[in-house]
Amino acid sequence: MAGRIVLDGETGGTIDLKKVGADRYAAHPSTRVWCFCWALDDGPVQLWIPGDPVPAEIADASEVVAHNAAFERAIFRHILTKPPHNWPHIPLSRWRCSMAAGLALALPARLAQVAKALSLPEQKANKSIVSQMMKPRLPRGNEDPNGVYWFADAEHRQALYDYCKQDVETERALYKWLPPLSPAEQALWQLDQRINDRGFYTDGALIEKAIAIAKTAEREIQTEFQRITGLNSTNQVEKFLTWLAAHGCEVTDLQKTTLSQALRRTSLAPEVRRAIELRREAAHAAANKFPALQAWRGEDGRVRNWATFHGAGTGRWSAQGPQPQNFRKEADGIAAKFAR
Repeated sequence: MAGRIVLDGETGGTIDLKKVGADRYAAHPSTRVWCFCWALDDGPVQLWIPGDPVPAEIADASEVVAHNAAFERAIFRHILTKPPHNWPHIPLSRWRCSMAAGLALALPARLAQVAKALSLPEQKANKSIVSQMMKPRLPRGNEDPNGVYWFADAEHRQALYDYCKQDVETERALYKWLPPLSPAEQALWQLDQRINDRGFYTDGALIEKAIAIAKTAEREIQTEFQRITGLNSTNQVEKFLTWLAAHGCEVTDLQKTTLSQALRRTSLAPEVRRAIELRREAAHAAANKFPALQAWRGEDGRVRNWATFHGAGTGRWSAQGPQPQNFRKEADGIAAKFAR
C-alpha cells in the first residue's frame, strides 16, 4: 500500500450545511464538488477537479486523513464514489480524523483556530472565497431571478483551488504535530462514525404535527403573557425584568435556574407567578428540536452526522443540529408505568 494521504474538498450547494448537517447536504442533488486537493506523505499537494482521472494513490493509501473526516466521508459516499466521478470506496478502517485527534487533547475543533493555537508553520488561508462559492450567487441583470448561478469563472475557481491546497498543507502540519488517537480511541471514533452513518429514524408526519402544535402553544403563551404583563413578548428581557421588579419580584436574569428559585417564593402574586411560568414555557428548547429534526431528516427519514466525538474537554460526546441527547425527559410516573 501507498503511504498516508491528507485530503480536503471544496463544495457548493443550495442548502445550508450548518442547518441540515453533512449527510443531508452531501445527499442533496444541488450539492456539487468544486475540487479535491491531496498530498501523499511529504509530497507536493495535488489538485483534482471533476473530469480529471481518479488519483490512483487514493485507493492504495494506508491512511486517509481529513479534518472533520465525517464531512469528506459523506461527500465520498454520496458524490465521489458515484458516476460520473467513480472514486474508490475507502474503508472506515483507513480513515483518520485530525479534528478528533485534536479534540482528544482539548484543542479547538476548527482548523484555523487549532493551527493558530499551536503556531503551526502552515496556517489556514482567508476563507472569503469559500463563502462566495459554497452557495449560489445573486442573479445579475437580465438573468432569471429564479435561476441558480455560481461564481464559476476561472479567477474564482483558481482562488478556491489555492485555498484548498493551503488547507491540505495546514492539515498535514497539524496531523504531524498531533499524537495519534490510541487504538482504543481510534476504535471508539470508528464506532462514532458508524453510529452517525446509521443515524436514527424520525417520523416525518409526527414532526410536522408537533411543529404545528408548538406554534399553536407559542401563540397561546404569548397572548396570555401579553394580557398579564402588557408586554409584547416573553423575549423582551429587560422590560420583563423591570415588570417583575415593579411587582415585587426582583431577579438578576431570566435563566431557568433563576426563575425556578423565584417560583419558590411564597409571597409571589398569582399574576407574577403565572408570568414567570409562561416565560419558562416559551423559553423551553424542546419545541425548537422539531424544526431541527425536520431540517436534518434525510429522504429515508433518518437523521445522521449529529454526534461529535470527544466534543467536550472531558471526552464525552457533544452534538449538532437536533441534539437528541438533550431531548426533554419526562420523569414523572415512570415507576407506575413500569409497574403495569
